[in-house]
Amino acid sequence: MSIKAYRTRTTDWKYEKGFEIGLFTGGIATIIFTVFMAIYMYQIDGVFAANILESWSLDYDLGASMLLVSMLIMGFATTLVLTLAFMQLHKKSWNTPDGNRNIL
Repeated sequence: MSIKAYRTRTTDWKYEKGFEIGLFTGGIATIIFTVFMAIYMYQIDGVFAANILESWSLDYDLGASMLLVSMLIMGFATTLVLTLAFMQLHKKSWNTPDGNRNIL
């Protein structure tokens, strides 16, 4: 949504700026979600993290911090992949309507 909003608001559309906006908003969303889950796991439902880690069948105790680090890493990785995918949808095509390729 942020990439689409940027594209509709500006006339000088730059791929790099759209990519930057996608990474920035995805990073902020990932941090907000991780903070929410930290509050939930440490303050509201302390058994939640233990139940998740129990289902992983590990021989050692990693604690709730491992879940938070995993969420943070997965969130940033997903942000990168989705930003790359969405930027492909919003970039300008080099193909002309008659099928001839533009040459730089």
